[in-house]
Amino acid sequence: MTSDRGRHVVALGISGLNGAGRFRSKWLGETSDPAELRIYQGQDAAAAVVIDGSLVAAAQLERFSGRKFDGDFPAEPLQWCLEDAGLQWEDVTAIGHNFDFTGLGPMMRSTSLGAALYDSVYAPGLQTDWLRAAFPLSPESLHVSPVAHHRAHALFGAVASGLDEAGVLVVDGMGEAQAISIYRLHEGALHRVAAFGPRSSLGLWYSLITAHLGFLPNCDEYKVMGLAPWGDPDRFASAVTQTVTIRNADLSVPLLSWTDGNQLYTDSFAWLATNTVPRRGADEELTQAHADLAAAAQVRLSQALVHLAQMTERMTGSSRLVVCGGVALNCAAIGDVARLGLFDTVYVPPAPGDDGTAIGAAYALTLASAPSVKLTMPALPYLGPQPIWSRRPPTPDWVAPDVAALASTMARILAADAVVGWARGPLEFGPRALGGRSIFASPARTEMRDRVNAIVKEREAFRPLAPAVRAEDVDAWFDVPPGLNIRHMTATVPARADQRARIAAVVHRDGTSRIQAVHRAEAEDVWMLLSAFARETGLPMLLNTSLNGRGQPMVRSADQAYELFEQSSLDALVVENQVWVTPRFRRVLEGALEVDSAGGSGG
Repeated sequence: MTSDRGRHVVALGISGLNGAGRFRSKWLGETSDPAELRIYQGQDAAAAVVIDGSLVAAAQLERFSGRKFDGDFPAEPLQWCLEDAGLQWEDVTAIGHNFDFTGLGPMMRSTSLGAALYDSVYAPGLQTDWLRAAFPLSPESLHVSPVAHHRAHALFGAVASGLDEAGVLVVDGMGEAQAISIYRLHEGALHRVAAFGPRSSLGLWYSLITAHLGFLPNCDEYKVMGLAPWGDPDRFASAVTQTVTIRNADLSVPLLSWTDGNQLYTDSFAWLATNTVPRRGADEELTQAHADLAAAAQVRLSQALVHLAQMTERMTGSSRLVVCGGVALNCAAIGDVARLGLFDTVYVPPAPGDDGTAIGAAYALTLASAPSVKLTMPALPYLGPQPIWSRRPPTPDWVAPDVAALASTMARILAADAVVGWARGPLEFGPRALGGRSIFASPARTEMRDRVNAIVKEREAFRPLAPAVRAEDVDAWFDVPPGLNIRHMTATVPARADQRARIAAVVHRDGTSRIQAVHRAEAEDVWMLLSAFARETGLPMLLNTSLNGRGQPMVRSADQAYELFEQSSLDALVVENQVWVTPRFRRVLEGALEVDSAGGSGG
């Protein structure tokens, strides 16, 4: 498909608000409350390239800079996307950005804070300035076009779902002036049917709860979700219910208030301290009361998201639901929505947060140039860099001749309770490890979960770990609501009661798991590894978590993977077909190779 001019339509998309974090730190002062410093828009910068409607490459800035959730101008991933697609700047038709603050300038300039923020961070023309600074040779005729934030979310989710008819629900911290939007997707076109303003922000509300519990907002919300099953939701149910009001066709968040022009949430934290539990410091011990608040907050979020899903069904008349925005990362609430039985399809894209809006912006600019183009996306988001070396690699302990041999041998090492780093093929786009940059381990015993949490990942013991499961075996082990997409680890589902003890490392305290269903046609190497592990143990799944250290993004390159192997407590590392093992597992590797050479490997 080409534009009317006969050339290919090459659209780039970017996300992030360059300098937003530095602006807030400067305005409030570096010594301010660390949580308050993180409450701002424009994190998760990313870049994507779409050619004639097809998404061909995408990458997040954090994977290049090493700073999680980095929101600066994504020059490095933008350059990588162009190179990976074999493009020059002269080939680019258009470039879109994931916010459109064009109409908010007059209102924001009515206050000194708003004027400074708009002129240094939000003004749409700044994106083109930063593009020129990063790429001086980019054509003068190429300008960055703003795209409405929620439309970018919705467009990405709609295309990724593969549906041409659905209700699309966007729930995040904030777009330009909306916190919630509902769209009707009909014959591939999006039409917004409802929107809710800033005081309906479930994303900001959950971030304030996160901060009150001593975690970092816009960063650690998943910790609150993971802590919730350890608590009693009834203890603070009455208080938390008051913070989110749900009525018929409305939803509001009374907790959202600030005390001065700096948008500080002092009153919000004071109310929570008076009515629930005192605010926890980052280094203070987690108590049962903190778990109880997390549990109450998670229940209220699920109630709110269920309410919005029901509204979406009524307003659009669709039995198919797509959920986007940062709140869609709350996989426990998504699981509750799916279990309503109201929808034939429930879909969350693999990057529902702001990183995904880079793709949505590229899609929007594609349609602006070629309205009849068909937009497409791969089933799995293997869209980033390959695990290449920037130096001569260390001598491996073994090089597998093919994927079958690799899967067979590594399955035997995993069955011996090794924790294995796995870097093969393109890097995943989005927050979940889907077998491109993963840490695998046996799902059989809780001791393995505790080891991965404490020694390998160096994180809190209460946090769950997820399984990657062969798609054809999912129903034997888990109760999955009909129509729920589970390819991307975007929803929790109950593990079957009679199977939970066999896979204790990947079943959370509430009996649920955030599963990744692995299809052979989409991720053959991971599927073969799971099959080989099933032959060894009878378990067609592995514990799967992202290949990164504490506080670090997922690794991008082979060098980073090997550095993590050396510095962490990983027992083995796979980079493409190269394998390294620690001395403890060298005999296991040798024994596995002897079995394979004697004809013991499966196909």
